[in-house]
Amino acid sequence: MKRYYLFGLLGLILLGGCKAESKPGESADRGPARLEPSQVLSPNAVKEPKLNCPQGTQERKVASSQGTGRQRCCQRSDGTNHGPCSYNDPKKGLRGEFGFHSGKPHGRWTMYKGVHKGVEIEFDRGQAEGKWAGWYDDGARMSEASFKAGKQHGIWLKLYDNGQKAKQAEYKQGELTGPIQYWDRQGKPLSEKEFQENRQSPGSLDISVFDVFR
Repeated sequence: MKRYYLFGLLGLILLGGCKAESKPGESADRGPARLEPSQVLSPNAVKEPKLNCPQGTQERKVASSQGTGRQRCCQRSDGTNHGPCSYNDPKKGLRGEFGFHSGKPHGRWTMYKGVHKGVEIEFDRGQAEGKWAGWYDDGARMSEASFKAGKQHGIWLKLYDNGQKAKQAEYKQGELTGPIQYWDRQGKPLSEKEFQENRQSPGSLDISVFDVFR
């Protein structure tokens, strides 16, 4: 399975935020807190750990944009997301941990497919910050990059599922600093045209998280 679903789920969370499910006679205006890195849990686990909500927030079940999964967040009484959230969809084998600070994406966001990480990205109060990475379904690294103050900064790398480099570039404060390098699955250097043609062949490079969020 490709990672399009994971990226789409993260995109919907980023764009739509979390909306609390209201109970009869209750207002649906609460919001999330931040999760610390945790051990990989079975996506089929029935009992989910309680969120470590900060003072002034409350854990609430929220409406999931995907429909089939269960999403919980720490939320303020005015509906602002502040603190950790979790997402769990046993049917699809998906699990996610992410957080907000005053309604903005904050801290480490991690999505799992089965027992393997699929995507791990970091934010600092709404801005991309630190390492971003994606993995194949078997746990092999697929892509990695780094951000500084919301701009891509440092090495951007894509890998084939055999571990061989596929594409590499370097950025400084969001600007490309030199030519992009390309390779085939055996490590042979390629031109951009050859890389695009090679990419269509069986076993070619899958989509990466950076194609989606850049």
